Amino acid sequence: MLRMILASAIALLFAGTATAQPNTDAQLKRSAELVFSEYLEAFNNADARALKSLYSLQAVTLDRFGVSPSDQIEQQIDRIKMMGTKLQGQVQYVQQIDADTVLSYGSYRFTYESPRESGEGTWMQVLKRPGHDWKIRAMALDITSEPGGIASGSSVK
Repeated sequence: MLRMILASAIALLFAGTATAQPNTDAQLKRSAELVFSEYLEAFNNADARALKSLYSLQAVTLDRFGVSPSDQIEQQIDRIKMMGTKLQGQVQYVQQIDADTVLSYGSYRFTYESPRESGEGTWMQVLKRPGHDWKIRAMALDITSEPGGIASGSSVK
C-alpha cells in the first residue's frame, strides 16, 4: 500500500514537468543533503522542535505507520522514543521540479530497539522553498526489506 502511495506521489510530482531535467547543480544537491542530514539528526535525537522546524506547515509524512501531518510530530517522536528507532541514509538523487520545488530521494537503514529489528528502505522528500530555506513539503519512507532481528552486538551509527 505504501509503495502505491509513494509511486502515486512521485507520478503527481512529475505530471506537467516534462521539461524538468535532472539537476546536476552541486549547490542544489548540497541543500537537499543538508535538509536530509538535519532530518536524520533531529529524528535520531527524537528532537520534536528541530524536526518540526524542517517541515512546511502543510507537510505530510507517509511511512509504515500511515499518513501523518506535520502537526503530529510529537506523536511521531513518542513512537520513535518508545521503539528506540534510529535511521541512517543518504541522498542519491536530486531533481529540480521548478524554481521553488525539489525532489530528492535515496536509501536508508533503520533499527528498532523495541522490538529489536532492523531493515532497509527508500525515502523521498519533496522540498519547497517558501523563502530562503528549503522545507519538507512531503516525506515518504518505504521499506524494501521487512524488519528482521538484529544480531546481538549490532548497532547503527
